[in-house]
Amino acid sequence: MSDTESPLAGYAHAEDGTALACQRRGTGFPLVLLAGQANNHHWWDGLREDFHGTHSTITLDYRGTGASDKPQGGYSTRQFAEDVIAVLDHLGIERADVYGTSMGGRVAQWVAADHPERVRPGARHAYFEECRPEASALVAAFLGHEEQPDRE
Repeated sequence: MSDTESPLAGYAHAEDGTALACQRRGTGFPLVLLAGQANNHHWWDGLREDFHGTHSTITLDYRGTGASDKPQGGYSTRQFAEDVIAVLDHLGIERADVYGTSMGGRVAQWVAADHPERVRPGARHAYFEECRPEASALVAAFLGHEEQPDRE
């Protein structure tokens, strides 16, 4: 199955009844991946496999994006954090690692602040022992380097 065929784990329901599309892939300790503003779960396509073997990945479409309901109003990073908890409840997950990019980082902070018992403490964040070559090349190009950075 390719990453673009993300299996739908179903719909969690927020306290206000909003249906939240969520996906789960792989085995290992649960890792919630939270994308930035106006992105859906496909933002993580091509990256999920980096976590295989250590984490199962959980992604969701925030309310108002992708296959989730699009209610009028009520959008905030704190509300999105409550939606993450609804997804964890739906999937039967007591505790997870939580990682977000951009706005997703703010959502992750709210999850940890409002529900510390649901987030595994002491997890390493934004750290890999090594990067895939294409990731190193992308970073090098972004920084304006002609060659890949020395990783020694």
